[in-house]
Amino acid sequence: MLEQLFLKYLSKKGKIFYFIGQIILFTIWAIIVFKVLNHSLNRGENLFFIGLISIWVVWTGISLLFFRKKDSNNIISE
Repeated sequence: MLEQLFLKYLSKKGKIFYFIGQIILFTIWAIIVFKVLNHSLNRGENLFFIGLISIWVVWTGISLLFFRKKDSNNIISE
């Protein structure tokens, strides 16, 4: 639901960048928590979900920063 709120502000490239980045970062985080740190889902549950939420917030901000739609109504022409 929150994604729909900010996806309307992203360009087409931004939406692709956002979703591919999310998949890659979530996969990397899961590998780190479960393979490298050797946690099980029961032991590393809090760490895993806090990491997912943190990745989501940071990646959303990066996507909005670099791939925001150009709004022609806000541009002041001289």
